[in-house]
Amino acid sequence: MSRAIVGFIYLAVSSGVVGQVPLSQLKTLGDSALAVAAEPALGHFGFVLISIAALLSTASAVNATLFGSANVAYQIAKNGGMPPAFDKQLWGKDVEGLFITAGLVIIFVLVFPLSAVASMGSAGFLLVYAAVNLGHLRIRSQTGAKAWPLYTGVILCVVLFIFLFGYMLIQERLSAVAMVATFLISWLVELWWRGRTHRSFKQLLDEVDHRKGVAASGT
Repeated sequence: MSRAIVGFIYLAVSSGVVGQVPLSQLKTLGDSALAVAAEPALGHFGFVLISIAALLSTASAVNATLFGSANVAYQIAKNGGMPPAFDKQLWGKDVEGLFITAGLVIIFVLVFPLSAVASMGSAGFLLVYAAVNLGHLRIRSQTGAKAWPLYTGVILCVVLFIFLFGYMLIQERLSAVAMVATFLISWLVELWWRGRTHRSFKQLLDEVDHRKGVAASGT
């Protein structure tokens, strides 16, 4: 139901924008198209209102992504899967990983155009979602999930990633190279950390399951 509502709103807004602004002009407006479309109906106030709403929604999305990523990094570090820097606390909060993540994001935003950063982020999310579905397939016997939605998720994510990466190679080649370099560096850091800790990913999962079992038996 929520997807239907979101889809309806998206289509309604898109139709309104196309109805207010000619297509030839829309191509040159870029990210400000929605604000310009609101100006004929609401005047300059509408332009300012939509611009402020866009800034707030962008800030909300960035905060949600940063805090979510930092929490995931903290949990992985707590289980020994990442360097201890992501597990340290400042002011009684688990925010050091957040600072590291935010610093890396700031570097990318300063070096690359915002559209390129968005493309790299989308590509990363697609790979993560594909990996999550693939991982779920391996434990499907424990969760009782059906196989076809998981296979569908993996295939769709991989196909969309291929299309997105192809687009980046054509339109934003430097960003595509940077994304590949980022993935490669992440993989090398992962190999280095596993070699340093002498623990495989399976061992980390076994340790997590053991802690959960101990906690469950204690309660």
